[in-house]
Parts: sequence; C-alpha cells; structure tokens
Amino acid sequence: MIASRDHMTREPMTQEPMTEHSDARKPGGEDLGGDPVCWLDRVCPECGAFLPDGPEHPCPRCAG
Repeated sequence: MIASRDHMTREPMTQEPMTEHSDARKPGGEDLGGDPVCWLDRVCPECGAFLPDGPEHPCPRCAG
C-alpha cells in the first residue's frame, strides 16, 4: 500500500496500518487528568483572547 510520497525525494512511502497506540488509555486505567474539556469560559467575549487567569480577571489584551 502506498500511503503517500516523501516530500523531499518523491519516493513512495509505505505505511502499515496502526493496530494500537502505545499511549492509548487502557480500560480500567487510572485517570491521568489533563486539560478540562472546554476552555470556552476562558475566552474574552470582546476580543477572543485566552484569559489565562480565568474570567474573573480583566482581559490582558483589551481589558474587557
């Protein structure tokens, strides 16, 4: 199977289908935490900037 071509040499590149990601979460595994599902509450409604300190602080870009 030719998946694509090498962008430098234009030689065909083959790729075997992935069967499993080594970093995939296994059933019954521990929750590793991470980012919240939605950061929408941390977006300034005036200019769209990300509010790193949360919506209770003024926007660093527009002070909105």
